[in-house]
Formats: sequence, structure tokens, C-alpha cells
Amino acid sequence: MQSGHAHVWYASPEALSDPLIATHARSLLSKNELLRAVRFVFERDHLTFVAAHALCRIALSAHQDVAPSAWRFVAGDNGRPEIVAPSSPLRFNLSHTRGLVACAVVDTSDIGVDVESLGRGAPLEIAERYLAPAELRALRELPTSEQARRFFQYWTLKESYIKARGFGLSIPLDRVTMILTNEYTATVQLDPDVGDDSKEWQFENREASPSHALAVCLHKARREECYPVIWHALSNDEFVQALRATRGSSGGM
Repeated sequence: MQSGHAHVWYASPEALSDPLIATHARSLLSKNELLRAVRFVFERDHLTFVAAHALCRIALSAHQDVAPSAWRFVAGDNGRPEIVAPSSPLRFNLSHTRGLVACAVVDTSDIGVDVESLGRGAPLEIAERYLAPAELRALRELPTSEQARRFFQYWTLKESYIKARGFGLSIPLDRVTMILTNEYTATVQLDPDVGDDSKEWQFENREASPSHALAVCLHKARREECYPVIWHALSNDEFVQALRATRGSSGGM
């Protein structure tokens, strides 16, 4: 991995529709991950979880010469997973929703990623609770047909920020104001009581598919610099090939 570059990997869990491929993906996961995976009632949700964690291991191994099954993780504060072995400078974050899984990897910084399905419908009735006043005004100025997409843009950007900080929902989202600077980038304004410097954070967002919003947030080592973000959109065939190229045997958490 080139130092100072962030990579965002994303794929569809539909790649695991073949039971043999799904079995191989499970073989990469730790015992703890497998225990969590079997708790899902619906097969679709189970496969989404497995796909997300398998993709995470593949993404990490793309940047360090470690077998995907060999990574060991520990849950940090608020449950955010961190690498505990082997020794690695890599930082990562993962997210999954119906129809899409994603993992963001960087070697120098805190990072957060979030994906959301546009198909489930935006909960606009709660917009006043979670959007900052400026975001709410911008949302309501849009035609009704565009409001759901904008809501999820804001939501994924905010979620990527709180995941990068590792604080979970203890940060009040209505005090985090996202400003869309163009189609792919954003900046943030933070209320003083959030206790953070808005200029230390970098954001990028994408429509990962016609029905999915995706955003990544990075903590900048220098306020005046931004990291290059490399996006890796894996087709189903590419995801399957990446899984087949691995060797798995369930590891530790």
C-alpha cells in the first residue's frame, strides 16, 4: 500500500449465491465471526454479513502479505474492530447493507465507511431529529423525488464520521453539519460541544450502485492535505475470483 492513500473496496453479497462460494467465504472467518453470522434469521442477512467480513480480510491482504484467514481482530471501544495480529500499520472499517458490502483501508489514519440501501426508503419523518438545521433546509428545497437520495447522502457521511472517531451514536448527529462541495466530496461543520476540529477530516461519497449510497471519512495527518482515495468496485465475478484465490481456515477474532 502506498503510504497516505486510502482504498475503499465494495461488492455485492450476491457473489455468494453459489453455496460452494459461500462455504469458502465462511472458511476465511474467525470462530467469533461465524458465531455472529449464524445468529441472523434470514439467509440473505447471513450471507451479507459473511460477504462483508470476507471482503474485509481480502482487502487487508491486498495491502499486506498476510493470508486473509490469518488476520486477528479485537473489538475496541464501542465495538469497532481493530487488528491485533499480525503486526500491521493498517487501519480499516467495514459496513454492509442489503445488496452491498464495503471495507475502507488506510495505513496512516482513523477511517470510517458507511453504506446504505436507497431501496428501503428514507425515514424522512425523523429528518428533524438527525439532520442539522442547514441540512434540513437544503433537503426541503429539493423536489420531493430527490429528498430520499439526499437524506442518505447526509446519513452515510455522518455515519462514516462517527465510525472514524469510534464513538458510535454518542455524537449527536444534528450537531454534525455536512456540506456537499461537489458530486463526490464534502466538508463538515461541527458544533463546539462535539469537541473536534472540522478541518482535520476529509470526506468522499459515491453512488456505489443506482440503489446504494457510500461514504468514507478520513482523519488527516495535516489539515491542509487530503489523501488520494482509490475506489475498488468488484464485480460478482471479481469477488468470486478473489475468494477462490484465498486459502482459508478459521482463525481467531
